[in-house]
Amino acid sequence: MLLAIIQLLTRKKIEIPSYNVLADMIVAALNQHQRLLNEIIDDCLTATQRTKLDELLEKESGDGTDEGWRYHLTLLKRPFQSTKPSKIRANLADLDTLQSLYLDLRPVVARLNLSYEHIRYYAYSVIKAQIPQVSRRADEDRFLHLIAFVVYQTFKLNDTLIDTLLSAVQAAVNAVQKEEKEIYFREREQRSQSFSVLVDQLRKSVRDTLSSIRDIVADTQLNDSQKVALIEEALNTETTNPAEVDKQIDEFEQNATKLHLSPDNSALLEKRSLKLQHRVADIVCQVQFAPNCGKPALWDALQHYQQKDGNIDKSAPDDFLSAAQRAALTGRDGKFRVSLYKALLYVEIAETIKSGALNLVHSEKYRSLDEYLIPKVEWDAHRTEYLQRAQLEGFADCKATLNALDQQLDARYEQTNKNFQSGKNLYLTQRPNGTFHVSTPKQDEVECLSLAEFFPERK
Repeated sequence: MLLAIIQLLTRKKIEIPSYNVLADMIVAALNQHQRLLNEIIDDCLTATQRTKLDELLEKESGDGTDEGWRYHLTLLKRPFQSTKPSKIRANLADLDTLQSLYLDLRPVVARLNLSYEHIRYYAYSVIKAQIPQVSRRADEDRFLHLIAFVVYQTFKLNDTLIDTLLSAVQAAVNAVQKEEKEIYFREREQRSQSFSVLVDQLRKSVRDTLSSIRDIVADTQLNDSQKVALIEEALNTETTNPAEVDKQIDEFEQNATKLHLSPDNSALLEKRSLKLQHRVADIVCQVQFAPNCGKPALWDALQHYQQKDGNIDKSAPDDFLSAAQRAALTGRDGKFRVSLYKALLYVEIAETIKSGALNLVHSEKYRSLDEYLIPKVEWDAHRTEYLQRAQLEGFADCKATLNALDQQLDARYEQTNKNFQSGKNLYLTQRPNGTFHVSTPKQDEVECLSLAEFFPERK
């Protein structure tokens, strides 16, 4: 804050006072801000909410033994990063506890109007401190820190669970792709063997037989009747087995047909659906997704899944799937492939989250892009002030800025073209096909000052 004040005063050409003056002003402002937050806590926090927050500082039994007694707050500090179903269920249980408390405290959080950095600062002091240190704080200060902890951990748990979902889905997709490749190469080896056997069989039977027939036909000492008899004898020799040749040809034809058909991706994904459900199903049911989904068809399917608590049937919306995927949902026996539907839904949810089209309500990493920006109402009301603080007054008029840049760019192009046509530009050449080539001349090494001197001292 001290460095920011000094830069502001320098920019506005205001004389910089002594350190003590600035330090006293900063301390006074911090104390005033803290008193304001304490007043909001005192006015808005109900007795029930105070009790719930203080319950976080109480001990609870971990495993039924005296040594297992731990503070409730301690159990909520560190979410599990593991993708094991038991650890995921533990994270979901913690999310249920924290999110219900957060939703109850949401009016107070809105009144406090803390930035995420502000919330993280208070929350980290709770995470790093021992429970007795938190308990000994003054009431309003203690409640402020606990509220920030609840908000921060709620967001962090949501992010952790979505990270788990993305990781589990990607692992399943990778496993399917790996098995597809293994099946393809295994079948390709079988087709190669079948082709070799067919070639050998044709060489032994067909080629030898045709050679004998050719010799019989070319023999001028034989009459037509003798030639026919000998040809018939050649066709019926033991070395020639038409049935065996036909069998080899049929097998090769079947293998050649498989070559043009990709492995059944749906069956491979369905086989891994149960393992995926153990890790993802409860996350999809419990996490609150934002309604501003960029894919309405997927949003309908997601809403239906959550309303049914994952117990879906053939009435589940499937418009978010491709035509081939929708066709694959019905098995050969006419039954609806529930496991396949869920797996396809999870994959689509993961892809949509990664693309930014599906967001979370309570999150830091996976919120809508608009929520990271200055709210539109505030921007419209304080636009001039924001531009002045950012020293961007010269760019306030967007159209004028773009027109000026357009004129400057056009002038640069005109000057470059003139230099090229007059032969002044020795580094730009035109190839016979009409394209251009720019050659960069080698620069001589020169001693110069370190770049560090041109950067601000602030990190």
